[in-house]
Amino acid sequence: MTTTNFAGTSAPSALPSLLISLLLWTTPTTQAWKQCQGGGICPEFATCCPSSVPGSPPACISTRHGKDPLNATGQCCDETTACPYGFACAVRTSDDEIVSLQEQPYCKIDKQNPPTDLFHDQPRYEMCRIPDPSMIIMHGFPIVPHAQEQPNQHDHQNELRGHHHPLKSDTYFQLAYYSSHGDLFQFDGDKIQKVLIMIHGSGRTAEDYFCVALSLVPEGERDSVLVIAPKFLAPVDLNNSTDIKNKNFLIWQEDEAPPKYPMAHSWRYGADALNAPVSSYEAIDRLVEYLTATMNQRQIFPNLKLVTVAGHSAGGQVVHRWALLSKIITSSQQNVEIRTVAANPRSYCYLNGKRMIIYKNKESTNKTRFDYPSAKELEHCPDYDQWNWGLQDGGTLDPVVPYKVRRLKEMTPKELADKYVRQKVFYLTGEYDVIKQKDHCATYELQGKTRHERALHYFGALKAYVKENNGTIADDLNHELHTIPESPHDHLLMFQSAAGREAIFGDIEILTTK
Repeated sequence: MTTTNFAGTSAPSALPSLLISLLLWTTPTTQAWKQCQGGGICPEFATCCPSSVPGSPPACISTRHGKDPLNATGQCCDETTACPYGFACAVRTSDDEIVSLQEQPYCKIDKQNPPTDLFHDQPRYEMCRIPDPSMIIMHGFPIVPHAQEQPNQHDHQNELRGHHHPLKSDTYFQLAYYSSHGDLFQFDGDKIQKVLIMIHGSGRTAEDYFCVALSLVPEGERDSVLVIAPKFLAPVDLNNSTDIKNKNFLIWQEDEAPPKYPMAHSWRYGADALNAPVSSYEAIDRLVEYLTATMNQRQIFPNLKLVTVAGHSAGGQVVHRWALLSKIITSSQQNVEIRTVAANPRSYCYLNGKRMIIYKNKESTNKTRFDYPSAKELEHCPDYDQWNWGLQDGGTLDPVVPYKVRRLKEMTPKELADKYVRQKVFYLTGEYDVIKQKDHCATYELQGKTRHERALHYFGALKAYVKENNGTIADDLNHELHTIPESPHDHLLMFQSAAGREAIFGDIEILTTK
């Protein structure tokens, strides 16, 4: 029995244990993957669920890394669904006479020992699978540092396509990434019609996000959909693999380190790498640019119709702020749609100094108005409109985010804002993502108390901004906000929801190719 992998080739359905062991031993950041009992691969912190189908790879249950206990395990429900740690597989039944049509599988929370910050039953997970052991190989996407850019920076990448490129350490650095089809320079791109670039959260569990992204691709479209999961490496990864340093992978400051890095996860707000003048946002620019580029007057991916850049939590912040600043989205090939999907970001970058200010009306209920903060609020939070919460100059992050400084020299904040509202952007917010985030005054006091509230306020501010500055909302705002029912702060539930799938892949039909 054989299965078809994402590259469209036949591979043995049972992953050879010797090959898996070899890949786990030789692949950079080897701690990121684990071999399941009985064969197969899952992300390191995931739960392995053996398949009842002979020869099929095991399924993987995603984990809330950093929230759940280190050795937490989920519960395998059936061949395709599961429940995370702290939940049990259950089925809701109805009093309707046709009970079989009213049964609804779900995950029942353990109220005696609930998971951290979770309080409700939730939908089941659709488990993900790594169908081919070669998918765990970490690749490197070559990037010329900004200071060394040539007039046509595509020339370097185009020369490498179809060849095993030797790394020129004095010229190239590499963005680490996983791919459903292997090295981006080593396969024929003619079949690819959609690309999903999935950005991980603050835990930097790109392996788990990659697995979840694979689960979103319909089985009949695997040849036509390319999944890419970048990983923003940190200094700690150098301890896990000498291969990372030897291949000039880009490394970002991970921990808060004042005064230079007053906030953690520097890749989140667009900082340059520690070892090269390459912003995390510039790295995404180069990746998208390559996917939509031409070589010898022919597109590298000639049938490409859609590039979606999606992220959750800190990844949602990356996607949102990158889309706001980047000029790649508007300058790429006109026949390729580029859309962004930001799910449950902790904070947003507002387009001007106004916020959705909460006030009490005569009925003593909270209302909001689009207005500037009061003098008292400004005194308490003077940096509320500086990067990464706003576009004003002078913030403490500016010295490590030259990407943002350059963009604001090229365009005014108003021009950036007008560009942004016309781009295709989706915001996904979890109905149950309502834990209070007592962080900076710019967010907790002026954006909202919870991630869900912040999403609602930001979208309200977008509509108000467009109405005040651009004309009619229907004509100018190309953004959508969707609340995901019963979802807490959970990347899998957000993206596997109907609205999540539609935001990522919807409205673009796959054309059958021979």
